Amino acid sequence: GLTVDGQIHLDVPAPFGRSILILAGSAASATLLTRDNHVLTAPSAEILEQLTGLRLAPAALVPLLAGCGAGEVPSTDPERVDDFLVSGAPGHRLYLRAVKGTASSVAAAELPGWLVEYGRRQNEWPSEVRIRSTGDQKPAIDVSIGLAQVEVNASLPAAAFSVSVPPDAVPITLAQLRAAGPLGEK
Repeated sequence: GLTVDGQIHLDVPAPFGRSILILAGSAASATLLTRDNHVLTAPSAEILEQLTGLRLAPAALVPLLAGCGAGEVPSTDPERVDDFLVSGAPGHRLYLRAVKGTASSVAAAELPGWLVEYGRRQNEWPSEVRIRSTGDQKPAIDVSIGLAQVEVNASLPAAAFSVSVPPDAVPITLAQLRAAGPLGEK
């Protein structure tokens, strides 16, 4: 769950047993609880960066995952390039693909340091989002996100944006999270 006012609830289920991780809170302060009972409280963008390489606040994820790129519409008139209408300037472009006659959907977005590609769509919502770093970023980032059971404008209780931390949970730092995660050396 994501909200435009910066709340997040991310639950990565395991094939069995407890979730691999649960992240919930606000942009300013979110709590991560891992399956192995480690806990971290920090700004959500910093936690997401250590887990995925993407430093994005929950409010920035909403338009990105909804298939809108960064949520800001470039102010230039679109130009036709192959099968796409392209609008914007280098580093901030939207690539639109015609759908069902005259309607268009965002096929890709070029953002500063990132390329976002939208794969299959289910109704008007993307079911696949791929985010890749551009330029010389180290490490190079290539994240694919599958979206299923998308519910828009759902009412979520305040409890959805908090994590119940067991009393025996072991605190970790952002550096420890990065070292243990996919971007670390372990």
